[in-house]
Amino acid sequence: MSAKGGVHEAFKEQCRRVRQVVLVELLDTSRKMLREWERAGMPRNDDRTYNLFQVLPWLRRLWVVDDRADGQEKAANSPDLERWRKARATMAELELSQRLGEVVLRSFVDERWGRLLTALKQNLLAIPNRLAAELALVNEPAAAQALVDDAIRQALEDLVNQYKPEGKRKGERKRKRKL
Repeated sequence: MSAKGGVHEAFKEQCRRVRQVVLVELLDTSRKMLREWERAGMPRNDDRTYNLFQVLPWLRRLWVVDDRADGQEKAANSPDLERWRKARATMAELELSQRLGEVVLRSFVDERWGRLLTALKQNLLAIPNRLAAELALVNEPAAAQALVDDAIRQALEDLVNQYKPEGKRKGERKRKRKL
Protein backbone atom coordinates (compact mmCIF):
# COMPACT_ATOMS: atom_id res chain seq x y z
CA MET A 1 0.00 0.00 0.00
CA SER A 2 1.38 3.42 -0.91
CA ALA A 3 1.79 6.24 1.59
CA LYS A 4 -1.08 8.09 -0.10
CA GLY A 5 -3.27 5.00 0.16
CA GLY A 6 -2.43 4.70 3.85
CA VAL A 7 -3.22 8.35 4.44
CA HIS A 8 -6.50 7.96 2.52
CA GLU A 9 -7.45 4.96 4.67
CA ALA A 10 -6.52 6.88 7.82
CA PHE A 11 -8.71 9.77 6.65
CA LYS A 12 -11.63 7.41 6.04
CA GLU A 13 -11.11 5.93 9.51
CA GLN A 14 -11.24 9.40 11.06
CA CYS A 15 -14.51 10.03 9.20
CA ARG A 16 -15.89 6.92 10.90
CA ARG A 17 -15.06 8.32 14.36
CA VAL A 18 -16.12 11.98 14.47
CA ARG A 19 -16.66 13.55 17.89
CA GLN A 20 -19.84 15.46 18.68
CA VAL A 21 -18.12 18.86 18.85
CA VAL A 22 -16.67 18.33 15.36
CA LEU A 23 -20.01 17.23 13.90
CA VAL A 24 -21.74 20.26 15.45
CA GLU A 25 -19.21 22.51 13.72
CA LEU A 26 -19.32 20.60 10.43
CA LEU A 27 -23.11 20.77 10.22
CA ASP A 28 -23.29 24.27 11.69
CA THR A 29 -25.86 23.12 14.21
CA SER A 30 -26.18 22.65 17.96
CA ARG A 31 -25.69 19.73 20.33
CA LYS A 32 -29.39 19.98 21.12
CA MET A 33 -30.24 19.47 17.44
CA LEU A 34 -27.91 16.44 17.28
CA ARG A 35 -29.70 14.91 20.28
CA GLU A 36 -33.06 15.48 18.57
CA TRP A 37 -31.77 13.79 15.41
CA GLU A 38 -30.47 10.89 17.51
CA ARG A 39 -33.92 10.45 19.02
CA ALA A 40 -35.27 10.47 15.46
CA GLY A 41 -32.92 7.63 14.54
CA MET A 42 -29.63 9.24 13.44
CA PRO A 43 -26.90 6.57 13.77
CA ARG A 44 -24.20 6.89 16.42
CA ASN A 45 -21.26 4.61 17.20
CA ASP A 46 -21.08 2.63 20.45
CA ASP A 47 -18.21 4.84 21.61
CA ARG A 48 -20.50 7.91 21.23
CA THR A 49 -18.72 9.15 18.08
CA TYR A 50 -20.38 9.52 14.69
CA ASN A 51 -19.68 7.76 11.39
CA LEU A 52 -20.00 10.38 8.64
CA PHE A 53 -20.59 7.63 6.08
CA GLN A 54 -23.78 6.76 7.99
CA VAL A 55 -24.78 10.19 9.31
CA LEU A 56 -24.69 12.14 6.04
CA PRO A 57 -26.94 9.72 4.10
CA TRP A 58 -29.31 9.63 7.08
CA LEU A 59 -29.51 13.44 7.10
CA ARG A 60 -30.07 13.47 3.36
CA ARG A 61 -33.01 11.11 3.74
CA LEU A 62 -34.35 13.32 6.53
CA TRP A 63 -34.12 16.46 4.42
CA VAL A 64 -35.52 15.05 1.20
CA VAL A 65 -39.28 15.02 1.12
CA ASP A 66 -40.87 12.18 -0.81
CA ASP A 67 -43.82 13.53 -2.75
CA ARG A 68 -45.79 10.32 -3.09
CA ALA A 69 -48.57 12.00 -5.10
CA ASP A 70 -46.50 12.31 -8.28
CA GLY A 71 -43.65 9.93 -7.37
CA GLN A 72 -40.96 12.60 -7.52
CA GLU A 73 -38.57 13.63 -4.79
CA LYS A 74 -38.18 17.29 -4.17
CA ALA A 75 -35.69 18.95 -1.91
CA ALA A 76 -36.97 20.62 1.21
CA ASN A 77 -36.12 24.29 1.42
CA SER A 78 -34.74 24.32 4.90
CA PRO A 79 -31.70 25.66 6.71
CA ASP A 80 -30.91 22.07 7.71
CA LEU A 81 -30.62 21.02 4.09
CA GLU A 82 -28.34 23.94 3.36
CA ARG A 83 -26.12 22.95 6.33
CA TRP A 84 -26.01 19.39 5.00
CA ARG A 85 -24.95 20.63 1.57
CA LYS A 86 -22.28 22.82 3.15
CA ALA A 87 -20.98 19.91 5.24
CA ARG A 88 -20.92 17.62 2.21
CA ALA A 89 -19.03 20.24 0.17
CA THR A 90 -16.54 20.75 3.00
CA MET A 91 -15.92 16.99 3.21
CA ALA A 92 -15.40 16.80 -0.56
CA GLU A 93 -12.93 19.71 -0.45
CA LEU A 94 -11.00 18.09 2.41
CA GLU A 95 -10.81 14.76 0.63
CA LEU A 96 -9.63 16.40 -2.60
CA SER A 97 -7.03 18.47 -0.74
CA GLN A 98 -5.78 15.32 0.94
CA ARG A 99 -5.53 13.43 -2.36
CA LEU A 100 -3.61 16.34 -3.91
CA GLY A 101 -1.18 16.29 -0.98
CA GLU A 102 -2.22 19.74 0.26
CA VAL A 103 -3.55 18.39 3.56
CA VAL A 104 -1.85 15.85 5.79
CA LEU A 105 -3.53 13.97 8.59
CA ARG A 106 -2.34 14.78 12.05
CA SER A 107 -1.79 11.08 12.79
CA PHE A 108 0.57 10.88 9.79
CA VAL A 109 2.56 13.91 10.99
CA ASP A 110 2.65 12.59 14.57
CA GLU A 111 3.96 9.24 13.36
CA ARG A 112 6.67 10.87 11.20
CA TRP A 113 7.77 13.16 14.05
CA GLY A 114 7.88 10.20 16.41
CA ARG A 115 10.19 8.29 14.06
CA LEU A 116 12.35 11.37 13.51
CA LEU A 117 12.75 12.08 17.23
CA THR A 118 13.51 8.42 17.97
CA ALA A 119 16.21 8.41 15.28
CA LEU A 120 17.62 11.70 16.64
CA LYS A 121 17.80 10.26 20.15
CA GLN A 122 19.53 7.10 18.89
CA ASN A 123 22.06 9.08 16.82
CA LEU A 124 22.94 11.40 19.69
CA LEU A 125 23.13 8.66 22.32
CA ALA A 126 25.53 6.69 20.09
CA ILE A 127 28.10 9.52 20.06
CA PRO A 128 29.77 8.75 23.43
CA ASN A 129 30.41 5.12 22.45
CA ARG A 130 31.87 6.16 19.09
CA LEU A 131 34.11 8.88 20.57
CA ALA A 132 35.24 7.34 23.89
CA ALA A 133 38.48 5.86 22.60
CA GLU A 134 39.40 8.94 20.54
CA LEU A 135 38.64 11.36 23.38
CA ALA A 136 40.78 9.32 25.79
CA LEU A 137 43.80 10.02 23.56
CA VAL A 138 43.18 13.78 23.22
CA ASN A 139 45.01 16.08 25.64
CA GLU A 140 43.67 19.45 24.53
CA PRO A 141 40.14 20.64 25.30
CA ALA A 142 39.85 22.38 21.89
CA ALA A 143 40.65 19.14 20.07
CA ALA A 144 38.13 17.21 22.21
CA GLN A 145 35.48 19.87 21.51
CA ALA A 146 36.18 19.65 17.78
CA LEU A 147 35.71 15.85 17.86
CA VAL A 148 32.39 16.20 19.73
CA ASP A 149 31.20 19.00 17.42
CA ASP A 150 32.02 16.93 14.32
CA ALA A 151 30.24 13.87 15.73
CA ILE A 152 27.08 15.87 16.57
CA ARG A 153 27.10 17.61 13.20
CA GLN A 154 27.51 14.26 11.42
CA ALA A 155 24.66 12.68 13.44
CA LEU A 156 22.36 15.59 12.54
CA GLU A 157 23.35 15.54 8.85
CA ASP A 158 22.70 11.78 8.71
CA LEU A 159 19.26 12.39 10.20
CA VAL A 160 18.45 15.19 7.75
CA ASN A 161 19.50 13.04 4.81
CA GLN A 162 17.49 10.10 6.11
CA TYR A 163 14.26 12.14 6.38
CA LYS A 164 14.46 14.29 3.25
CA PRO A 165 11.80 13.59 0.63
CA GLU A 166 12.74 11.19 -2.14
CA GLY A 167 14.90 12.78 -4.82
CA LYS A 168 16.27 15.44 -2.50
CA ARG A 169 18.91 13.56 -0.56
CA LYS A 170 22.27 15.24 -0.03
CA GLY A 171 24.43 15.03 -3.10
CA GLU A 172 21.54 14.30 -5.45
CA ARG A 173 20.84 16.71 -8.26
CA LYS A 174 17.52 17.42 -9.80
CA ARG A 175 17.18 15.66 -13.11
CA LYS A 176 16.21 17.77 -16.05
CA ARG A 177 13.39 16.44 -18.13
CA LYS A 178 13.96 16.10 -21.82
CA LEU A 179 11.08 17.46 -23.83
